[in-house]
Amino acid sequence: MYNSDMDYGRNSQDDGFTDDFTDDFSDGFTAPSDDNFFNDDNFDNQADTPRTSGTRFKRASVSPEPINLSNSDPMKDSFDITLTPIINPAPENMEGIPPREEPPYHEVPQEPEAPVLPETPEIKKSTAEMLIEYADCQYKLIPTGTNINELNRKYIYSLNYANEWGFSTVILPVLDELAQKLCFDQNGNYMDIHELRDMRKEALARLAGISGTDDINEIYRQKTDVIANKGISIDRFEQSDDQGTAINCFSTFVKKGVTVCDVLIAMVPSADPWNVFAWFPVGGFDGMPTNDKLTAASKHWYQLCGAVPAVISYNTIEYFVPNGKPTYDAALQIAREQFAVCHERVLRLTRSHSLGELVNTLMKSCVWYLGWR
Repeated sequence: MYNSDMDYGRNSQDDGFTDDFTDDFSDGFTAPSDDNFFNDDNFDNQADTPRTSGTRFKRASVSPEPINLSNSDPMKDSFDITLTPIINPAPENMEGIPPREEPPYHEVPQEPEAPVLPETPEIKKSTAEMLIEYADCQYKLIPTGTNINELNRKYIYSLNYANEWGFSTVILPVLDELAQKLCFDQNGNYMDIHELRDMRKEALARLAGISGTDDINEIYRQKTDVIANKGISIDRFEQSDDQGTAINCFSTFVKKGVTVCDVLIAMVPSADPWNVFAWFPVGGFDGMPTNDKLTAASKHWYQLCGAVPAVISYNTIEYFVPNGKPTYDAALQIAREQFAVCHERVLRLTRSHSLGELVNTLMKSCVWYLGWR
């Protein structure tokens, strides 16, 4: 089912703490003056932009010495010029001297010109080809226009197969924005597959030591402090009369029950589902938290109720809960951590703009949606 509340502009930028949050609270809540507060990675980091200036070159100006005309001989009134041809005198004795022969003429060989070959146009890879090469694992490509029920069956089958053989299943929508984010480095160069494999080994080794969500809980405390300083009760923020809406279908690439783009079902060679962010590191850009925070949160949610990252796009992540829905206490903890890593999930994608509505939604849904704008 397509949720129109989740349809938003992909190219718009989030200002950190949106004015929508102010408008939807009727008690006079005003947005904080610091627009950079909800920067999940560094709250007060303002990078200085170096300034460069050009170098001005001045040309040296040197005037030549003036010509002193007074020292010159006076110009003559007339000129007597006789042009005499120069004739070499003939030798006195020419006997016994053979006549000079002209050197033989040799034609310089001309190498044949190389034929001008037509320029071979550069072969450009399609978005699907780039993502398949980047994934570097088993995959299945699902075409545009596939019924969502058919896609769900394919995903569940792949998920069961992956669990049996030690893989993790994730869906990638075939979008240019996602390919640009994953397949190219910061200089715009296409990622080399051997370099990519080395980077994944290093990322998997680093993420293996991540445990706990203390950093995420601290972010939640700082964000709720901003709310409390505006006179909003935290108890009121965490409670809501709105029962929320059950979400039981993927919505990133679905409209009116069919897929709006090709999707790639990838089988990541890792038994731990939270390691998909080492394979597809979408975090750290465009307002999204770092891959370390996404990994820590995903690991904790898996331990609480078996939630796994199911859909990864350039600005959205969806989780699937195959083992049942969380209890109230687990849903409250998960909602707090989701607000910490993605406050837009509450401030923009709930009717009451309260954490309590998200808690009620999590308790009745098998799909969790996070979106950054």
